[in-house]
Amino acid sequence: MGEAERRGAGAAQPRLRASVVGARYDRATRPYIRLDAMQKRTLGALRGAIERGEIALEHAGCPVCRGDCSDRIASIDRYLLPIHHDLCRTCGFLYSSRRLASGSADHFFNEYYVPLHGGSTRTDDVYFANQRTHGAFVLDFVRPVLRPGLRVAEFGCGPGGILAVLAEQGAAVTGYELNEHFTTARRAGRPPIVHGTIESALAQGLSYDLVVLPHLLNLLFDPLDVLRKVRRLTADGGYVYIEVPGLRAYHEGHYSLCGNPQ
Repeated sequence: MGEAERRGAGAAQPRLRASVVGARYDRATRPYIRLDAMQKRTLGALRGAIERGEIALEHAGCPVCRGDCSDRIASIDRYLLPIHHDLCRTCGFLYSSRRLASGSADHFFNEYYVPLHGGSTRTDDVYFANQRTHGAFVLDFVRPVLRPGLRVAEFGCGPGGILAVLAEQGAAVTGYELNEHFTTARRAGRPPIVHGTIESALAQGLSYDLVVLPHLLNLLFDPLDVLRKVRRLTADGGYVYIEVPGLRAYHEGHYSLCGNPQ
């Protein structure tokens, strides 16, 4: 048991009601997505790190209403890691009640996240190309507010494919990423990416006309607090673009080590 779990062992846990969905997913005996050799090695290393306490897990209540009654959706994630997903019966929010501890986030995202999720076939170029495809959908949504020089920030931007699409429309883009690989190995001609977070952007007194959060809010630990910070980071009259997976995406494997899926 990691230090974060030891600290929370005596805390009151959410009252649970039985969940048919949980019974369905908890019977799995192998990861319910196909893994290549690199992903299997990374998963084994990650499990070992969790067992040794190098990657800590923690318990959490509903981050929206702080309710203490929930339905268990599943007690494992797509990799069979012991991550609990609960549906709050007070406000309906779907969240991870046992998840990656915030103090382990840098370690996880720098050492395990990319090889675990991408495997050996998702090179930086492939990842960038996939993001550009995603960026076309983001562009369709935000096109009405785009203008030359629009200040855009994306957090958790990876290699910056979404930002590249927006930059081609004249936006002035900046990416923020926790994985240092993407900040040190940036290819020439790609958007600028800095090692940082929403907090580090706020500390510099920066503001943006458009903040892009595609499939990021579900990976963060306190979504309401993050949204308050994003509001401070957004210029008057600015916009925020948010994408998160919903419960219907469970079978597609969007639910993993940490975060609040809905």
